[in-house]
Amino acid sequence: MDLKKGKLVEGVVTKVENNGLTIQLPNNLIGFLAKENMHISKKKKLTDVFSLGYVIKANILLKKENHYTLTQKKENIIDSVEDNPQKNFNIKSEQNKATKKQKNKDKKISSDKVGKKLQSKENIVELKKYKKQTEKNNIDKENTPKVTTLTDLKKLKNIGNLKISVKKNNAKVAVKQPKEEKNKIILDIPDDFVENIVKDLEIKTKNFNKLVSRVKERGLLDEN
Repeated sequence: MDLKKGKLVEGVVTKVENNGLTIQLPNNLIGFLAKENMHISKKKKLTDVFSLGYVIKANILLKKENHYTLTQKKENIIDSVEDNPQKNFNIKSEQNKATKKQKNKDKKISSDKVGKKLQSKENIVELKKYKKQTEKNNIDKENTPKVTTLTDLKKLKNIGNLKISVKKNNAKVAVKQPKEEKNKIILDIPDDFVENIVKDLEIKTKNFNKLVSRVKERGLLDEN
């Protein structure tokens, strides 16, 4: 597992020397923290300050073959970046690209604003022209006398008692006469009118039954 540069790690001191500390890092990794990379006076001895098992924090500075070089000074991390010309060049080129991109974006925004302003002015001029033309057309319509056409007459079929008959080259107007109602004659019905009909029906029914009986007696009617 590789630890990235600048990462803060915590480890246990396994060896104390005059020039630095050997530290056991997580995942069985080894780190070395030099005295010059620590915030400690040069006159002080590390053996007087640290002992085995002491827990200490530091940042990854470099990766070597069998261990990591550690530091507690942040300026060492920044200096190591500046010492790498290729990496520094890449950072500057990325910054230049970002600056150019922002400038192009600003130019595009400004040009879009100018274009919108010009477009809005053109729209206002066109709108004024359209309003003037519309007002002129309305005035011309009001001043033009209305002429009655054949289509207008066809729409009018009846006006009161007048009936309008319109043909292609001729138009006639006739007076619509109201229809006269015919005199209806209502006859008087006698009081025993219904009773007489019922009696007459009963008499005819009896006569019919007598006739049927005579025919049966003579054997002229088959009942089946």
